[in-house]
Amino acid sequence: MGLACVLFLPHLIWQFRLDFVYPDFFAYIHAHDIRWERTAIFSPEQLYANAYILTLPLWLAELGYVTFAKKMRPYRVLAWMHLLPLALFGASQGRGYYMAPGYPMLLAAGCAAIEHGATHVSLHWARALRSAVVLSLALDLVLEGLSMLPMVPVNSPILNLSRRFNETYAEQIGWRQLAQRVAAIDRSLTESERAHSAIFANNYGETCALDLYGPGLGLRSVISRTNAAWYHGYGNPRPSVVIELGHTAKDQRGAVACCTSYGRIRNRQSVGNEESASGYEIGGFKYQVQH
Repeated sequence: MGLACVLFLPHLIWQFRLDFVYPDFFAYIHAHDIRWERTAIFSPEQLYANAYILTLPLWLAELGYVTFAKKMRPYRVLAWMHLLPLALFGASQGRGYYMAPGYPMLLAAGCAAIEHGATHVSLHWARALRSAVVLSLALDLVLEGLSMLPMVPVNSPILNLSRRFNETYAEQIGWRQLAQRVAAIDRSLTESERAHSAIFANNYGETCALDLYGPGLGLRSVISRTNAAWYHGYGNPRPSVVIELGHTAKDQRGAVACCTSYGRIRNRQSVGNEESASGYEIGGFKYQVQH
């Protein structure tokens, strides 16, 4: 408990210095998730998002073993450490992945539960149980790798199938092209414009793309309002020219700045993702802001 408090202390100090901004930030994100119906599949996601369904017998074995076995009474808190947050997140419409940190604990304890069970059956059944555990974990590792890591060709059937469970890899396709396009727009500015310019990204994908590939293209640090990126501010001096990514024609209506559209970007692989979404001016706008 003391160690946990020490580890949490820097975060608490940071929150204090920023007037405890996190509750407001999280309330905004939570409302956004509910509006986009990202919380509607909280319960089903427990079967595949945090640990694939092949491992379901393992972590169910842990819950049953820790909850009901007399010898596990000293460790019964492990069951409550999973079930109580599960109930609270479910009732408050949380995202499915909020429970992800609990599953390594469940899988480890589930293996212990099955090993305990193997000591009370014949040698044949004991070998079968252990083999089933190894096989399920191996298959889970392969499936997790195929769906979470860039291991399969773009636009392959496996990638298209894995996108139903994980969009992260597909959302990164086209990042280099995006950064190159922004660099070309940046080079088109005059010297006086560049001296007072900034690059603004509207979502974390664009922010990450420019943070990853931008320095190699001579781009300055991107500014954004997404997640904690706002904390870095917009630099000094205040920019008067802004290249913005992720805007729409509707967004620019009524803008107080002079806007120049640079069009949309499509990745070469024609993968539909947030950075190449229809209607988004991913190439950006140049704003000549009147101070």
